[in-house]
Amino acid sequence: MQMTWFLAVLVVAVGSAGIIQYAKGFLPKVPSFVWGIALPVLCAAGSIALEPWPMAVAVFLLGLALAQIGYETLIQGVISAIDNSTGANIKLPSETMPATPIVPK
Repeated sequence: MQMTWFLAVLVVAVGSAGIIQYAKGFLPKVPSFVWGIALPVLCAAGSIALEPWPMAVAVFLLGLALAQIGYETLIQGVISAIDNSTGANIKLPSETMPATPIVPK
């Protein structure tokens, strides 16, 4: 019984962070505050979908915390490990796109 509750927290956290990372690949120009708003919304939707009302609150809070901590340690840690072992130099989508000068023709 408690394993399913813990599994729900993991699904909410990993799923939310994964969806946001996937969306960042398609929408690189979106400001970072949008992703900050999207994370709690996705965690809330996932927890409501997986657990009944009283437990959904706990799953939401723990999933949100785990997603925030997990992003910094898991996603960035895996990318760093790949870079160190292969020299691939993987770059995550930047928060904002660099300004390109407009040159008149």
